[in-house]
Amino acid sequence: MEAVISGFEFLDIWKKARLFRIMIIDLCKKIPREENFRLIDQIKRSSRSVTADIAEGYGRFHYLDNIKFCRDDRGSLNETFDHMTVAFDEKYITEDQLAQHKQQFEKILRLLNGYIGYLKKNSPSYSSLLTCFNPLNQPYVLHHSLHRKRHCHHNSESPR
Repeated sequence: MEAVISGFEFLDIWKKARLFRIMIIDLCKKIPREENFRLIDQIKRSSRSVTADIAEGYGRFHYLDNIKFCRDDRGSLNETFDHMTVAFDEKYITEDQLAQHKQQFEKILRLLNGYIGYLKKNSPSYSSLLTCFNPLNQPYVLHHSLHRKRHCHHNSESPR
């Protein structure tokens, strides 16, 4: 019997991202106050964005919207780690602290990619957006530049 998830706060990815955010906020206390409205603000915003986007995507109740927000999360997660490398380069954190945060970053990224895979697999409309079929059952592929118009072209044709 599958467990029923009744809110985003019960998602493993959200729980792990929340712990990562808390770790980041604690680490920000070690960065000099002169960085308050520069590096500290950027780190806090990007780390908060990860959990916020997971929650917002979950609340959309549509697989494709949720996937979009999770993809945005990957960007915010990478941005957060980049800010951590800046903190290391500026000698605000140690190499051990950076390595510890990188390990957490990689775990969350794997979970996030797994969650995106789960959403894609369970989305009834995801594969229909990527592939459509003609009456002769010849595969047609949706070309990315035509995606917004929802037009398809045959695989043997060159994209326009």
